[in-house]
Amino acid sequence: RWDTKGKLVIASGTSASVPVTGKKYPNQSPPKPNPNSPGRRMAWNAAQLVAIYTGKTAAVVEAAFGLPDAKRGDTWVYGNMTIINPTTRQRLTTANFLIQDGKVVLVEAN
Repeated sequence: RWDTKGKLVIASGTSASVPVTGKKYPNQSPPKPNPNSPGRRMAWNAAQLVAIYTGKTAAVVEAAFGLPDAKRGDTWVYGNMTIINPTTRQRLTTANFLIQDGKVVLVEAN
């Protein structure tokens, strides 16, 4: 099959789908962050977050915490969390994951 401009869309014997053009989410709004994701419901130790997620892929972070509340450049921000700093016993509510080349290079809680 070819499109109207003569570009091959699907070759015989393949299962390639027709490319979608236009809005990514037609007729609906984009997905929203899930505040009830498993990673957001548990209490974290700040050092534990760093140890577990540094070096993991962005897909692992998204599987645990869902979509980020905000993306600031390469940093994914997750709010409304329960994070305890073990040295100061301070309660923190935000986790920031710096992601470069699809991997977490820095985890910071504040």
